[in-house]
Formats: sequence, C-alpha cells, structure tokens
Amino acid sequence: MGLKEERMYTLKNLRNMMKNHIGMLVLLVISMFVSFGVLFFGVGLYYQYSKNIEDGEIDSYAVGFSINDIITKKNFCEFVKNMPNKLMGDVSYITCFSSTQVSGIDEEIPVAFYLQYSEGKFEYSDKVFQPMIDDLVIKDGSFFTQEQYSNGEKKAVVMGSGNVNQPTSAPEYTNSVTAFGQSYDVIGTINPANSSYFFYSIYVPFSSVPDDTIMNDGVYLALNNKITKSEYDDFTAYISEFFKDKITLYEPAFDLASNTSYYITVVLISVIIAILSALNISILYNYIIISRTRQLTIMRICGGLTSNLSISTANEIILIMLPVSIISALCYDKFILTVLSAKFPLMKAAYNPYVYAEIILIYSAISYLLNLFLLHHNLGKKIKEGLK
Repeated sequence: MGLKEERMYTLKNLRNMMKNHIGMLVLLVISMFVSFGVLFFGVGLYYQYSKNIEDGEIDSYAVGFSINDIITKKNFCEFVKNMPNKLMGDVSYITCFSSTQVSGIDEEIPVAFYLQYSEGKFEYSDKVFQPMIDDLVIKDGSFFTQEQYSNGEKKAVVMGSGNVNQPTSAPEYTNSVTAFGQSYDVIGTINPANSSYFFYSIYVPFSSVPDDTIMNDGVYLALNNKITKSEYDDFTAYISEFFKDKITLYEPAFDLASNTSYYITVVLISVIIAILSALNISILYNYIIISRTRQLTIMRICGGLTSNLSISTANEIILIMLPVSIISALCYDKFILTVLSAKFPLMKAAYNPYVYAEIILIYSAISYLLNLFLLHHNLGKKIKEGLK
C-alpha cells in the first residue's frame, strides 16, 4: 500500500465512521475532550502547586508592625491613601491605636480605631463593629452612622460604668466628654455586661481626631485571605519604604508545604484519567476494527502489511484528535479556567498558546504511539482470525 493509497484508505474509513458508527464517534470525541481537559487542568494545578512551594503561604490573615518613633495621624493617613490599589484590595480592615486623656479618668487611656478606607474616606469596619450593633450591646443611645464617622463628626460612644477593663472606674457620662483635646457629644454608651466586645473605654470617629495626634502601639492590616510570601513582601516593601526606620515589622510564619498532598493527589488523578482516556480510545477503536475484519483480511491477502494498516488506522485517530484538542483548549481557556481561577488564583498564569500547543502535541504523540502499538497487536489477531 503506497502513501497515496494509505491516505485514501484513511479518509474513506473516516467517512464510513461518520456514516455508520456515529455513536462510536461521539464516544471517541467525548473521551478525547475529557483527556485534554484533565491534562490542561493538571498542568495548571501543578503550576499552582509549584508556585506555592516556591513562594510559601503566610500562616496568618494579617500584616502588622510596631511603631518605634513618632508617627502622626497625618502620616498614617498618607500611608493608607498612597497604598497601591493591588495591596489595598487584599485588606479587609486596618487596626491602629492612639492614647488620650479623657475627662473623668485620671490616666491616659488607649483608643482603638478599626478602619475601612473607601473612596477617599475612612469608615469604621463593619466586621468589627457590626456585631455590637447586631447584638444590642449599646446600653443607651446609638452607635455612629457611617456618614457621621466618615465626616469626622464630634460624636463619641463610651463604656458605661462597671467595666472591668477600664483603667479606673469611669464616671457616668452625661451629654459630652473631652478627648484628644476636643469636646465630643456622647451619642451612646456600651453595656458593661457586654464589654468583652470592646476593650477600650471610648470610641470616636478617626477623622475627628487632630492631624498631629500621635499614633502608638501596633498597626495591623487584616487581610481577606491568606497571602503568599511574595505578596507579603509587596506589603512589607511598601511599609518599609514609607515609614523607614520608624517601625518594626512583625514576622509571620510561612507554611511552605501548604496543601502539598492535596495538589499531588489531584495532579496524579488528572494523569491517571488522561491515560485511561487514551486506553479507552483504543478500546473503542477495537470495536470498529471488528467491523472491518473482512476488509482487513482481504487487504492483507493482497499484500498489505499489518504495520501499514496499523499506521493508517492510528492516523484516523489523530485526524479526529487534533480538531477536538483545539476546541478543548478554547473551551477550557474561555470558560472552565474562569471558574477554576476563583479556587486556584495562580493557575491562570500557567497558560498561553504555546503551552496549549505543547500539551496537545505531547499528548497526541504519546497517544499515537500507544494506539499504534495496541492497534498492531489487535489488527494482527483479527487478520489471523479472518484467514482461518
């Protein structure tokens, strides 16, 4: 059988399959589609796994630093406002502290601010303060509205008397209290019975505090999710560049082997599924060969070599596989990858047209050789049976 006859034989068999074995063809296409899908997924997952091993994951949901020198509220506001959007997008809320003399209390008391920064304004963090509002721990009056807080209105929420966390016994506040050298209208008091929610004795809007107020203690950037070491390095680079030697960074722990067994297991499962799919293609084609036994026997009697017949049949598989692989890559990239990126955020960086082409070529070549071997074995058996 010459090269031209071999091509004609291959095309004729494909036309015959589309006409007489449509169900088998559909199963072949599905099997190939699954093979390429799990291979694309396996490659992306391995990339995610390797980056996590290389990069590490912070065993914490916060980036923090202590203050060693004078940092004013104005400095701190500039720090937050100039934070790159990429970093700010990872921040859930910010905790910072100051101290003030409060009327009716003998010593300075610490004041905590739990902030969200949005559209140029500082708001209080819903994640921290909303439980107090929901659980009705306000004894009298009400809590700030976000508008009052972001506008820096001189409003205060104070702890009622009897709170064990206060430095001294607090007086019963009436309509106003002095803090940060300013007079604040008291709009609510916290029930001491629920004081476990809040350690400090007074809460005022951050924007109401004078710009020269000294910030002290530590600063914590609470994050939406755990971040990798490189993302942590981006945060610390910005913090160190902005504050220089005025701060000391808190060193987090890194979990370099995070989810290692999970990633390895899923990658291995993906490889196994791809191999089984390739074997399934050979098994499906074996049924097609059975229907050609008489034809193959005649061709063998007429001088056709089993190897040539095997190559011709394997070529049929490749002619089906290549267009299916391209469609699989397009569907995976446009639809499936979008969904997977929510769970595996680093995966998307693993792909480009060259990577897809390499996966397709490598798998097609391996599948071709595997099917050629199995076809040669099966064809030889069927031809011997036909000659009997």
